Amino acid sequence: MTDAIIEFDKVVAGYSPSLTILNETTLDARQGEITLLIGPNGAGKSTVLKTLFGILVPRSGEVRLEGKCINGRTPRQLLADGIAFVPQGRNLFGSLSVRHNLELGGITLPRGELAGRIEEALERFDEQAATTKRPWALATSARCRGLLRSAAGDLAGAVVSLETAVVAHGNVDIPFELARTLLVKGQIHRRRKEKLLARDALLKSAEIFDRLGSRLWAERARVELGRVGSRKSDRHDLTVTEERVASLAASGLTNRVIAERAFLSPKTVEANLARVYQKLGINSRAQLGRAMGERERAAAK
Repeated sequence: MTDAIIEFDKVVAGYSPSLTILNETTLDARQGEITLLIGPNGAGKSTVLKTLFGILVPRSGEVRLEGKCINGRTPRQLLADGIAFVPQGRNLFGSLSVRHNLELGGITLPRGELAGRIEEALERFDEQAATTKRPWALATSARCRGLLRSAAGDLAGAVVSLETAVVAHGNVDIPFELARTLLVKGQIHRRRKEKLLARDALLKSAEIFDRLGSRLWAERARVELGRVGSRKSDRHDLTVTEERVASLAASGLTNRVIAERAFLSPKTVEANLARVYQKLGINSRAQLGRAMGERERAAAK
């Protein structure tokens, strides 16, 4: 019989004195084996993991790692001991970039080793995608490469990776993922001042999102499209982004909420509003509301 690496010995734990989930739970995970926790929702599977990782502290009983009691140790201490906890759900850090997610994965590494380990993780992903030869895996791998190259300032390399991803998408019918890749590709072309390529990718992205009913994603693609610009306009004309920000502001939303709705930073919202005020010759939100109302009535005629 193999040695136990993790042991629960009559562990009692829960989320409050009146809510006990683990009632003298006893189990072990042994070296060289895969240990599964199986049960219906509410059976306590997540509670076992949270107790192991120090998020919950046992009221009684012992949790042991390689024979040593770890009751009361913090998650940070347990992470250093080699225990990691990954909550369910693919979008745990959905608001962060690919690079930031990878950096979080190496949070305990010395700063000098982090870049090498990130590259190692990507190479492993690339190898797995190449081994399986599944188009969606190849496309996702290439898109991640493009995002990381973009974050590192290698925009030319990012475009090459994203073009590879688009080709791979052509071999599998997952239009949502294709639209996401086209959105990123359009953003990078815009940063490279390649307006025609940016506009083409973003238009295709928005069209796919529209067809799928993904309203927020379609709106995000159109916001990016508005940043590309298409022609020299009259100095009183509003850009697509300015029009969007002005309409949201006229409806009474705060700058922070506008930023969330329009996928912009609060500072970018402020800058757009300043340009709107200057172009429309106004200086208050009340005047903005009237001005936008007049523009809508004029457009309806």
